[in-house]
Amino acid sequence: MPRIFISYSRRDKRFAERLAGDLRKTGNDVWLDLWKIQAGDSITTAIESGLRRSEFLLAILSPSFVRSRFARQELTTGLVRQFKRRRIKVIPVLLRKCNMPVILTDLHYADFSKGYLFGMSELLRSLGLSPPSHGQIVKREVVQLSFPGTGQRACFRFDRTIEIDEPRNMLTDLYVYSDKKPVNVHVNTGLARVDEWAGRYRISSVFSKALQVNRTIRRVISYELHGVYGDPEDYYYYNMNSSFSYARVDIRFPSIRPCTDFSARFMVDGEQPDRPTVRRTQRRKYIEYRIILSPEVARFRTVLFEWKW
Repeated sequence: MPRIFISYSRRDKRFAERLAGDLRKTGNDVWLDLWKIQAGDSITTAIESGLRRSEFLLAILSPSFVRSRFARQELTTGLVRQFKRRRIKVIPVLLRKCNMPVILTDLHYADFSKGYLFGMSELLRSLGLSPPSHGQIVKREVVQLSFPGTGQRACFRFDRTIEIDEPRNMLTDLYVYSDKKPVNVHVNTGLARVDEWAGRYRISSVFSKALQVNRTIRRVISYELHGVYGDPEDYYYYNMNSSFSYARVDIRFPSIRPCTDFSARFMVDGEQPDRPTVRRTQRRKYIEYRIILSPEVARFRTVLFEWKW
């Protein structure tokens, strides 16, 4: 199995330990200073010895790494060995966006900024190893579009349930993306966080420590989008992801201002003649139109909902 040296900034210690632990579980020989350097040892000698016997040097890149003198020195030593003796391969590991060191700009990096398992899969391929098989399916998604009051103000509520079958200590980062800023965000495990990523809003669940997982787990994330919906004659598109087990779309209108001519049909390469089944329910305060979508009928297709006020 590969012998791997991990170079990192002290501020990224938690990530470095997690990465080293996961790599060691797959049978790799990992050199991490926290594990290899004991009290009284010469730091310079230990690092030199670790680099000399390693086949790969992983440089965990972040703003902290760029500022770290020791990390840059380890990287420089590794690159000298790579270019002169061809005995060690340097693999950049992007933890957080930063000014990439010039000497690394020509090297492809494993991008952990998009999610832990995404980066791990890229890294394992770079190491010549097969990425682990992770079962993940969106068990269901409930999309609720409602119009509280008599105006055109709309409320989109999304509830997404994901079941994940993970090996021990390997958790999938749960990300949901939105073009509009979400509100009332909740997750069933960890803390909800909203940040901007690539011009969009990214919702994720954050954990204070690694979870011990040895069975299928269920993750739920909920959020809302508020805004003005449009004209009296309106429509709404819904796209079903191919990994979904099923989805439910509920569209609610206040009883004091019901819609007319509500319809739903599939759209793909133009209009399709078949239509999903719509169930209409009259409540005291609202009228609800519900559509259940399964992969067999909705995968790779868009559902168009239309109505008139």
